[in-house]
Amino acid sequence: QVQRDMGVEAFTRLVRHAFDRGLRFIDTADDYKMHPLVKEAIRGLPRDKIVLQTKLQWRRNEPIEKELDRFRKELGTEYIDLVLLHNTDRPDWPEALERQRDGLAKAKEKGIIRAHGVSIHGLPGLRQVARCKWVDVALLRINHAGRHMDGDKGEWAEPGRLDEALAEIAKIHAAGKAVIAMKLIGNGDFTGAAEREKSIRFVATRPFVTAMDIGFKSPAEIDEAIERIDRALADRP
Repeated sequence: QVQRDMGVEAFTRLVRHAFDRGLRFIDTADDYKMHPLVKEAIRGLPRDKIVLQTKLQWRRNEPIEKELDRFRKELGTEYIDLVLLHNTDRPDWPEALERQRDGLAKAKEKGIIRAHGVSIHGLPGLRQVARCKWVDVALLRINHAGRHMDGDKGEWAEPGRLDEALAEIAKIHAAGKAVIAMKLIGNGDFTGAAEREKSIRFVATRPFVTAMDIGFKSPAEIDEAIERIDRALADRP
């Protein structure tokens, strides 16, 4: 919402600043209604230098290939690096979403996408990730305080069960899947600099984290995050 409200020009400046600072991973989703803005922001940038991730709403009943064709047109790209099933919160999602999983697997075979996986909200869905061989990558909520992390029901503001969620995430990494951490700033709740430092350090030093996903609304936030991440990664085991 915040980035969408910026408009094309301001959002493009934000992405270009991030690219100039060395950031290469762009996360979006069909539900965010950001594909057209991302298309303009990356226009002219070397496509092979960008990792582009988007998410497919599994509750829609459209054919997967049709959805991906729309995504690629909206994003202005021939292929998408990562496509996730968005918010797989139900405990039986590996079985219940077989149609969607098969559709993404076929798209991967054709080179339309490079990898597939899930974004998770809630322990019921999180507990199924490690056992699902189909998952290449999981976008998971991680921060030092458990803010907006996975809880018993997957409800938005429920208390996160930090220790149990971290144990599940470690299993996911051990199963050979990439783990992308999100909600490092607690969905924007960590307004104090010391709290952001603590959270970024906590996430960046976890041995099971492959990459990190932070939302920005200004170049200053990008610069601050890079400084904090660089300090934390220097101490990573």
